[in-house]
Amino acid sequence: MTAPGIQSFWNRHLADVTPFDYARRKGSKVNRIISQVLRHTVRVNRNAGRFALKRILTLVVCAFMLCSCFVSKESLIEPSQASQFLPSGTELRQREVNGAESDQYVIFTQRGTDYALQGNDEIAGALIRFLDIGNGRDIGQVKSEIVYRYILFKSDHDHFALYEPDCRNLTDIDRENLGVAVDSENRTCYFASIEQLAGAFTAIEENGLRPTRYYYPAPN
Repeated sequence: MTAPGIQSFWNRHLADVTPFDYARRKGSKVNRIISQVLRHTVRVNRNAGRFALKRILTLVVCAFMLCSCFVSKESLIEPSQASQFLPSGTELRQREVNGAESDQYVIFTQRGTDYALQGNDEIAGALIRFLDIGNGRDIGQVKSEIVYRYILFKSDHDHFALYEPDCRNLTDIDRENLGVAVDSENRTCYFASIEQLAGAFTAIEENGLRPTRYYYPAPN
């Protein structure tokens, strides 16, 4: 699909959809359209390159937003609060929750107070700012052009556990006590403070949420 083709697709199907609609339209035509666009090889010529790449990035962000998750409209982790999660250049290898080895990897490269993630892992390509909340736990703030999404890394001896919760991992009492805004399907929580986030991540652990996957340092 050429760059003009992507623009045509966008104009016909996606331009009228607001960013926060994506989280509520799982299974809708938006999913199918994004999948169709991303299956094609995009031929980018010199003149249309910047436009095409921007649209592709937007589409990828839209696909990212189709998941259920913890989000905020504004950054909740200020640069002065950012923690050094790992030494710049650290490579982590993914391992499935069942212990199976994986060829997926991610390299954490520090850029100011953030980390640029590179590799072939699901979270590669993200720009993340971390905040240490104690007990080996670091909240990761994933930046996009639309919202900020939040994940949790928990260190445990020789590995890290990654948690990617959604609002259903919190009980009704949790959500009421935290005072978070919730979408109509109770799938996406909108946070306004880091205190709310820290409380939510503590709650999901107490509720028994299992990690999405594990990461181990790459062999030297």
